[in-house]
Amino acid sequence: MHVPQRVDINKYLDANYWRLESRQASFATRHGWSNEDVDIVPPQQRTWKAIDYIWLWLADGANVGTMQQAGSIVAMGLSWREASIAMYI
Repeated sequence: MHVPQRVDINKYLDANYWRLESRQASFATRHGWSNEDVDIVPPQQRTWKAIDYIWLWLADGANVGTMQQAGSIVAMGLSWREASIAMYI
């Protein structure tokens, strides 16, 4: 019969247990809210074209939050055309 080992929960209460090593940042100090994953991409490494930004903009507009906001505007009395214009802005 397998007897589970007792887990020491005190290690989970220590802040050092949860501390992660941060990567080097090029724009912030070591203790800042930045790392190489969120730093600005140098121009020579950028691969997005104009169509990529269009797809990003369209995807952002077609999420659940935007649809709920548009539905709320229609429920308040605006027509679907007026709600579409308001959501575009």
